[in-house]
Amino acid sequence: MADRTHACPGKCGAQITRSRLACPADWARLPHDLQRAVTDNYRRNPEAHFAAVRDAIEWYTANPKEA
Repeated sequence: MADRTHACPGKCGAQITRSRLACPADWARLPHDLQRAVTDNYRRNPEAHFAAVRDAIEWYTANPKEA
């Protein structure tokens, strides 16, 4: 059986269900335009959705949580 979770891209250590990108706290950190790109394209446009997810993960990498 496939794993149904993945690590939060915000590097908080949380395991997130595959239907979500990030934990609630890290999702709230993501800029609104990136949130909208992810949610607006979900199930409508897979290519745009995957591109938005990639952009969001890149944002998390460039903007780590402050300690």
